[in-house]
Amino acid sequence: MVMLLPLPFRKLWLGQQSLPRAFWFYGFFLYCVLFFACKLALTLSSTGLMIGLTTVVMWSFAVLMWVGIWRSANAYSGNRWWAITAKVAVGFAVIWYVAGFFRHGGFDHLLGLLMGSS
Repeated sequence: MVMLLPLPFRKLWLGQQSLPRAFWFYGFFLYCVLFFACKLALTLSSTGLMIGLTTVVMWSFAVLMWVGIWRSANAYSGNRWWAITAKVAVGFAVIWYVAGFFRHGGFDHLLGLLMGSS
């Protein structure tokens, strides 16, 4: 499955991107671009399909980003403080994402879709 990713994203997933690039380019800049693109898409069309599509896109990218940053931190040969800080940031991001998913009814909606009642 990893082989299907374009090379830069494959390298991110495998932790082969430098920690600063993984964190700042993928984890900050590209995430912000994707976030605002999804917000724009939802502004233009807030159908169930668009909500589902943007949710899958954002969660997929988030998991790719978190794993990539974590693995890049493991491979980082510089000051360990930066590797630890990056891992703490990933931990907070995961907690924030999962909490937001439950807080905004994502789990109930997903369960409804799986059970065929939504």
